[in-house]
Amino acid sequence: MSHFKKIFLISGLISLALLLTSAPTTPSETLVKTLYYEGDISLEARPTADQSAMLIPYQNMDVFFSEEQSPGFAFTTVGGSWEEDTPNGTNIEAFIRFKTNNQWSEWLTLDAEPDPHNPEHKATTASSDLSTAVQYKFHLYGDGHNKPLIKSPQWTFINTSVASSLDPVPRPQYSSIPTVSEATHLALNVSKGANKVISRSSWGADESYRYLTNNDSEAQLAKIDSEYYEKFKDELTFSRTVDTDSSGKKYAWPLQYPTKVKKIVVHHTATTKNLSNPQQAIRDIYYFHAVSRGWGDIGYNYIIDQNGKIYEGRYGGEGVIGAHAGGANNGSIGIALLGNFEDNDVPEKVVASLASLIGEKSKIHGINPSAKSLF
Repeated sequence: MSHFKKIFLISGLISLALLLTSAPTTPSETLVKTLYYEGDISLEARPTADQSAMLIPYQNMDVFFSEEQSPGFAFTTVGGSWEEDTPNGTNIEAFIRFKTNNQWSEWLTLDAEPDPHNPEHKATTASSDLSTAVQYKFHLYGDGHNKPLIKSPQWTFINTSVASSLDPVPRPQYSSIPTVSEATHLALNVSKGANKVISRSSWGADESYRYLTNNDSEAQLAKIDSEYYEKFKDELTFSRTVDTDSSGKKYAWPLQYPTKVKKIVVHHTATTKNLSNPQQAIRDIYYFHAVSRGWGDIGYNYIIDQNGKIYEGRYGGEGVIGAHAGGANNGSIGIALLGNFEDNDVPEKVVASLASLIGEKSKIHGINPSAKSLF
């Protein structure tokens, strides 16, 4: 866990990992290509005497370097996914770097998150300015007996920068949320709040991703392990669920609201330094979450860029449940910071925006930011 995450776990957080006045952004044509690695990646035993200090508590390690990977077009985000087998005493770390203007970036540490449907399936994203290639690597650690295994890694290259239409992005239909009028929703998110939040339409969210392509099909909710659910059933309750918008069109990911919001979870996303187009990075991440991973929306409730600007994430308004903390999404608000803060300090303007947003949400939901509890 990074030093940053240790500092900003708010009110007993688990360690897992709106409206601005502007013309609507035109929708974008998304260039996408997925490259697959054939085969599995496993640990090979290596002498560790000169590395023992770095390996503790592990006994041996290996490093896998990929070849240079290029989709044949310029891109700004890569989404990676793979199956991971890590027996007790083993570990896997993932890294990526981008080739931009024919120069390689620094290696970025990737925080791979488990899929709610399959904990062994890991996925992650990393963003950069316009790039032509990436290289990735895995550090595999073993205990001298057990060894980790990576199965079928694949990398999806995404570029959402090319405008394809002059038609405005459809406005979200806030009136479809039961017991929350459009005016109330907007007031909670923007005009009555201390923070200006850049709306989905302003950063160019393609709202069509949120709907089922066939209105007769059924939406898929994330599955929760039965033992886990039984243990925490008193906390995993909903105040309401919204399956369709006001016109009757079905959401791919129904809007669910917890009985109470209790926690705020702070994440960071891997991006290269001086990211020049944060809105494109957010559109890319949105596509990877909504389409590539099949969620129907972005998993974070809010995103803060490197200049401290705050963006609306998951559609649905105040308290809607996201997909950012595994089984602990219910009852938590997920805030993602665009940047790589494993080894870098968080800029002061980002810390200020984060603190302000946490303060505002804590007031709305009655959270004591200095308290501690299990979650």
